[in-house]
Formats: sequence, structure tokens, C-alpha cells
Amino acid sequence: MSTNRKKNAHALSIDLRRRDAIWKLGLLGGSCVLSACGGSNSPSALPASAQLAATSAALPQQKLAAAQPPLSGPVTQATVAIDTSVVGQLPTDAVGVSIGKSNIGSKFYSSANTQLIAVYKSLGNSLLRIGGTVVDHTVWTPSGTGNTSGQVAPPDIDALAGFLQATGWSVLYGINLMNSTPELAAQEVAYAEQALGSSLYGIEIGNEPANDKYTLFANFLTKWQSFATAIRQSSPNVRLTGPAATQAHIVGYVAPFAQKERAVIELLTFHYYKSDINAPLTVKGLLSYPDTVLQADLAQVSQIAGGMPFRVAETNSISGGGVAGVSNSYASALWAIDHIMTSVEGGATGVNFQAGGAAYTPYNETKGPVTHIFPEYYGMLFVALAGSGNLLDTKITANDLNASAYTVRRADGSLSLIIVNKDAQNNLAASISLPGTAKSATLVVMQGPALDSLQNPTIQGASVNADGSFSLPAAYPLEISQLTASASVPAARALQRNSST
Repeated sequence: MSTNRKKNAHALSIDLRRRDAIWKLGLLGGSCVLSACGGSNSPSALPASAQLAATSAALPQQKLAAAQPPLSGPVTQATVAIDTSVVGQLPTDAVGVSIGKSNIGSKFYSSANTQLIAVYKSLGNSLLRIGGTVVDHTVWTPSGTGNTSGQVAPPDIDALAGFLQATGWSVLYGINLMNSTPELAAQEVAYAEQALGSSLYGIEIGNEPANDKYTLFANFLTKWQSFATAIRQSSPNVRLTGPAATQAHIVGYVAPFAQKERAVIELLTFHYYKSDINAPLTVKGLLSYPDTVLQADLAQVSQIAGGMPFRVAETNSISGGGVAGVSNSYASALWAIDHIMTSVEGGATGVNFQAGGAAYTPYNETKGPVTHIFPEYYGMLFVALAGSGNLLDTKITANDLNASAYTVRRADGSLSLIIVNKDAQNNLAASISLPGTAKSATLVVMQGPALDSLQNPTIQGASVNADGSFSLPAAYPLEISQLTASASVPAARALQRNSST
């Protein structure tokens, strides 16, 4: 990679404010978020039924910093067109995390871990999924004292309850299917339901059933049904989900499971990794866009779901722990943005990034205080800052450069435009056609030293603090012209723009 390429890595977000509405536009990989206020040409408010509550992590209005520093290097002209057509939704819990069940036995997830609590709170109120391969090797031990390998006991669930209450997150709680009994499963769920209360989103029974566990779907289904029956008898109001199958088993497991259990489950789940450890990606491969395989899988699962909510409940870049220098590079932050937005555009309620891999993970998985935040987390955080709401049809033309764009219309009428410029060398001079007039704008930048760098990026020069918290600094002022905004999107960076009357 050349010296110029290494110096130009960015993300951008823009806010434009109107008198009666706010739009945010965010551009990543050279990206920005824009929000706007002003004039009579604003789009009418969406029906209440189509609106989603804005996340508490949404980009706040703030003081202005000095002007954006001038860009260096080649510049490519780009156009972004935002249409008012709704093409999907970005829920408040879209940016989630998935962990192995053994982690809750370590008391890592407890009210005492204030650093991890802050890391989660910065992402808003979302969904933690507890499962993984270890779920089928973790046995409910009602008389256990907790913090014991291979077991989950009442004190472990109590500690988890404290963590969830402190973060405002809910949990998709996994149950051992392979090495347990329906009776033990029912007992565990009953305790979890009582201890977790409203923090319990639902129950997941087993994990990736086709992976060397059941030779036939029918065998899995018979056992799953026996567990589900026992659970519903003792906890009739608990929400059931499944089948937590891999992307390779959508036809063999997800489709027949949805057909057979449609009346029982309330969330259809599957897992997706962009690549496998046996066929590792390069940084360029990780950032390739669009991810047509993901898009096809989402379309297939959406058709199978037939209106039932579905979620990518376990996901990351490269399965098997990831690849060092790729999965933990700055590029993973930009990939995470595309991955989240592509998933929700495809109809998923959100994604859960698997934590604890050798090379991929949003944060460290040591049994104690948080010692490191990884680049992937910054991509998750950047999406969380954009807020939640309806996705509007957004198109970007950037002379065939690797760039993408998404627009979120929040419940308060604001728009968040996310533009991702994944080109390592070329800056973008983006002309943005707004769906209404705007009078002022500001800019927030996410940048890293290079796409292949293992150093964390910053957002407007700020890092996630040592205690796990994040505070967004003041934004750069920008000039706009009513129905058009101009954004300088640095190579491989993300920017945010805000505007006010």
C-alpha cells in the first residue's frame, strides 16, 4: 500500500436542520451523516405506525468546531440522491452482540463490570445474544454456586440480570439442546424468566443444529419440539426463537423449521459470516461491495419468514475466529457499517456481532475489566450514532469507486445519511440531493491511519475512553444550498454533518 493510501482513511456524517424537521446523513469509508432543517419542501411525516423510536445514542446537537481541515490527494466527484420511498427499517436494537454462554459463568457480564456496561450503553438499547457452540456444553445446575466451567447456575443468571439492567439491553438467551433434558431446560428458562424479567427478549434452543449434531432435520425437530413443549408448559409466555442455523443450512433447516414451527416461534434466526477461515479474505475482499451472497441469503430468509421477524443472530467477518490483519483492521469498522445496513435493508431486525474470536471481536473477552476496544466496535458505534428509523431509497454514483450510501429517517423527522467511501486513495466530493430544503450543516469525521492498520480509528478525533464510555466532540460547520448539500468525503474515512437554521 502506498504512503498516500495509508494517510487517507476516513468516515463522515452530516446533519442538516430545518425549522420543522431534522435530517442526518452519514458517510462511511469516507462517509458522513447529514441532518437538515428549514423550508416548506420537507417530506411529510411518516405514519406513526411506520416510525421507530430514536435511540438514545443518536447523534446529538452540539457546539461547532473549526472548519473541516482541507483534504489532500486525488478527488472524485460523486452524487447522492435521496428518495422518500421507504425500503426498510433500522430498529433501535439493530446493532447487537453475540457471546458464548460460558461468558456468563465468568461474571464478566455483571453490574460490577462498569467498563463493559459503558461500552454497551454507547451503542444504545440493543440485544445481547447468548449462545454459540458452548451453549450445548453448558449444563443448568440449580444448586450450583456459579462461576464454574461447564455450568450455569442461579448466581450466574442473577449477575447477568444486573448487567442487563445497567445497560438497558435485552437478551436472547440460549439453552443447551445437545447435552441436556427438556426438564432441565424448562427449569432453567423458568429461573431466567423470573430473574431477568423484562430484560428477557426470548429463548434460543440449541445452536447450529446441522453442524455435526443431527444427520437429519427431522431428528433435530423432534428433539427441539420436546424441549419447546416442556419450556412452554412451565413458562407459557416466554418468546421462542430459532433455529440458529448457519447460512449453509437455510434450505435444509431454516425453511422447514419456519414451516413447521411458525405458530410457536416469534423470531426466525440464522448465522452469517462473509468468509471462512479456510478461505480467508484480504482487506480488499472484506470491503468488496455489495455483498451479493448476503443479499441473496437475506432475500431467501425474508421469503421463508413470510412476514415473521428474522435476525442475523450471529455474525462476523471470517468464521473460525477471523484472520489477523483483516478481521481486526480498520477496514473491519467500515465493513461493519455496510454489513449492518445491508442486513436491515434486506429485512433483518438487526445483527449480533460475535465477540471473543481470535482476530474478530468488538472488544476483548478477558475475565475482567475491558482492556481493549477493536476497530469493528467503531463501525457499530457509528451506525448507533445515526439513530433508528425508516430507511429511505438512496443511490450513490462515484465513478465506479467502492462507495455506498444509506439514509435513515428517524421518528422525529430527521434524516441520517451514511456514505461509505472504501477507496484507500480517492477522496469524494459528494453532491447530495436532499428531499427538502436545508439551511445549515455540520460534519463529524471518523478516520483511521490505513485500511490495514490495527490501530483504532477516531470519531471527530475522539476515542472510546478507558472506562468504556464515548463522548462525541463538536462538529465541523458546513455550507449548504437549500435542496443540495456538499460533503468532502476523505478516502477510507467516515464523516457526519449536522445543520440548523
